[in-house]
Amino acid sequence: MKKYLKVFIASFLFFVLFVVIVWWVYIPGEDTFIQYKTIEVATSNKEMTVFIRQKIWGINADHRLVYITNNKAEKIGARKNTDYIFNGFSPIFYKQSNDTIYIFCSVASITPPNWINSFNITQIELSNSEMMNLLDKNNYKKENLNLIN
Repeated sequence: MKKYLKVFIASFLFFVLFVVIVWWVYIPGEDTFIQYKTIEVATSNKEMTVFIRQKIWGINADHRLVYITNNKAEKIGARKNTDYIFNGFSPIFYKQSNDTIYIFCSVASITPPNWINSFNITQIELSNSEMMNLLDKNNYKKENLNLIN
């Protein structure tokens, strides 16, 4: 009986070790749960470009960062000194008019001290009811706004 118990325990430990090794090898990396979306906005004469980037991460995609940057490299991330940064899942809309981008949001970003671009970023804070009104039946399209989603 002791022989069967030793064989069973050894087999069980081998199986557990095998499962742990397989899980460790095939566990998804950090980038598996990160999504990047980029909107490229250019001036009317196409001389200057700015990028509106959205980074979503977390196993349940429960974190979001939207930032406006000059940097072409997609996966660099937001930089406090040069980028407009918006945290959270509240809706953000934008509209371009010549060399100005109007950002409609519930909480405005801090203006970065080293923003170097010919684009002017104008932030307009909206109340919750104004946001819901824009989202209702896609009213933002009637206002010629684009939803960053």
